[in-house]
Amino acid sequence: MEGFVVETHGKFARLRTEKGDIVVKVKGPPPEVGKLVRISDQPLLEKVYLAEKVLQLSDAAPPLAILEPVLRIIKKPRFDEDIVFLSQLVQVVQKRSGKQDKKFWDRLLRYYETGKDEIFGLWLFTVSSPYVFQSVPDGEAPIHIFADRKHHSFRIDFVKDSKPIVVEGNVWQNQIVLSFSQALAIEKLEELRTRLTKRFSLVRIILGDGIDGLYA
Repeated sequence: MEGFVVETHGKFARLRTEKGDIVVKVKGPPPEVGKLVRISDQPLLEKVYLAEKVLQLSDAAPPLAILEPVLRIIKKPRFDEDIVFLSQLVQVVQKRSGKQDKKFWDRLLRYYETGKDEIFGLWLFTVSSPYVFQSVPDGEAPIHIFADRKHHSFRIDFVKDSKPIVVEGNVWQNQIVLSFSQALAIEKLEELRTRLTKRFSLVRIILGDGIDGLYA
């Protein structure tokens, strides 16, 4: 895979590829902006840059200055998209509450990894609009809820039998569309549909293989 270096920030470099942006942490001086680099586990050229891939996104990434603070504390995100969302959320929080200290970052990491610290979660909820992030303790790992009120979209992910499951959705007026990363038991989907039809006039559920599932 090849990509152009579109930005550098400290040890980080952002590469633009045909499949989206990749963020790497470079060991040593990063390559110059505008340089075409090849990403490989087995480099063939004499001049190489040793780097660790930290994010791979299907779209353009925000500036590294926005991503870097969250990348520094959350080194093993469940999904790469989590870093982008939380970076945007933190930007809003800092605009409203000022630059945050080490205590804030420690609490954010703990909240993300465990779902504990309800007081912090409530405070975050009140100062981060239009973004919402909630982390709820669960059996194997916390349930993560990401919502963008401006774009009427949300994503919920959780871990079951060591496998992450993602539910994405869009809400518009009295309609809701849900997309599951994998198929679930029919009885569970029927139960969910029944609950949602009490609030929405149109419910659409898309299963993991991309085939429409249930309508109401």
